[in-house]
Amino acid sequence: MLVCSVDDDELRFFRTSGAAAWDRCVTLRAAELLSSEDRDRSAALEPLGKAELDALVVPDYWIGTASYALESRNRNVVDAFLTRKLETEHPAVDGIRDLFGYRFFNDAQGQSRLHVTFVQEPAAVTLHGRLIQAGFAPSEITSPALLWEARLREKLPAFSERGTALLHLLERECLQYFFDRGRFMFSRKIALPAAHEGQHGGLDEVVYEATQSLHLYSQKARAEIEAVYVLTERADAPAAMERLAERLGGEVIDLAEHEELAPAFRDVAAMDCLDSGLHLLATSRAARGAGVMHRTKLREREWLPVQRAGIAAGLVCAAVLAGVRFELHQLDESLRGDPPGAGERARRNKAPDLDALRDAVDLLTERGERSNVSALLADVAASMPADMILRELRVEVGEPGAVSILGSVDAPHTDSLQSTLDRLLAGLHTTIPGSAGIGVRDIRVSRAGDGEPADAASRRGFDVELEFGIR
Repeated sequence: MLVCSVDDDELRFFRTSGAAAWDRCVTLRAAELLSSEDRDRSAALEPLGKAELDALVVPDYWIGTASYALESRNRNVVDAFLTRKLETEHPAVDGIRDLFGYRFFNDAQGQSRLHVTFVQEPAAVTLHGRLIQAGFAPSEITSPALLWEARLREKLPAFSERGTALLHLLERECLQYFFDRGRFMFSRKIALPAAHEGQHGGLDEVVYEATQSLHLYSQKARAEIEAVYVLTERADAPAAMERLAERLGGEVIDLAEHEELAPAFRDVAAMDCLDSGLHLLATSRAARGAGVMHRTKLREREWLPVQRAGIAAGLVCAAVLAGVRFELHQLDESLRGDPPGAGERARRNKAPDLDALRDAVDLLTERGERSNVSALLADVAASMPADMILRELRVEVGEPGAVSILGSVDAPHTDSLQSTLDRLLAGLHTTIPGSAGIGVRDIRVSRAGDGEPADAASRRGFDVELEFGIR
């Protein structure tokens, strides 16, 4: 995972392969990327290689939130409404139309409203564009408060149902985050004096500033804070908890000592704002999706499952078709040559017909008819392919003479039928004088059993009829 963090006037790039440690790769002055000079900035980021930038972490005040009453949930309507609202209310932020996210919620009165999170600092838009030019398009823009919002929503069941404050109390600073029913509203960072003998290490300042922030929250949310969560590993944590409970009232919970919540929060209790944000990104799946995504990248991510499903379906279809093609090829190859034993079976099937024909010819011969008719009929029958069954054979012995053949062919497809007809014509051309002019056009072919209920045999069978003259 590669993350860029904005810390004071510095851009710090961190990389990690796990939750335990982060390696700082590159540190730049923010002015180097925010400068309006037209120059190549990719050289400064060359040590990062070709990695994808997973997140751009900016200060909380670069991120704005608002809520609006909107009944329609049609995506096109919502996008158009928010684009117009944000561009009207923040005209100085060029590009705000592409850097916002939203979700619906029900307010205290049960009315459906729209909560929008957006980039409100022009420097954030400029920095986002410079990173894209350098080949490091951020997957999302987030902030410490948004990361904490995701973690609290993930671990606290009641977080989305009431007003909540998180006081992250460190040795020299106190980070305060305020949320209205699971939605970030504002944050504050308070510097604390060093603890000396006889002093409380800034606990009075913490209590005072927290009290002021609670008043500000009640004005913004028109509601009161119902739960205050404190996260600290300071030595005076018990005294801090007692003092906060006395002054703030309500429910004050120490996350680092809570029996059920401590495992999820104790590991970041002593981390500063930057380190805790990096840790949340690496350890929380919800935190990795907590931020503002460019509208183009958001549409690409939404279409990604559809594209993957399409690719998977295409591969499955290709595999099936390849298997079918292989089977058809094998079948076609088997039909091009006579199957084992086919000739013998055909001869057995033809034997009764030939005997009957020879008897008829002998009778005709006895009556003084043409003496070569028997040989002619035998030649016609012998010219037929092994996979064609003779159904009827007629001969006209007058002048001119004619032969009529009616048979059937069991063929799975037209290519196999065509092969059988070609072999029939070749045999006739070889053995029957005067048959050289016979062609496929002279053969009448029809589906076997036309007009009758189709069965497995009729779907494969063809009736073949051929009539030609003889000398």
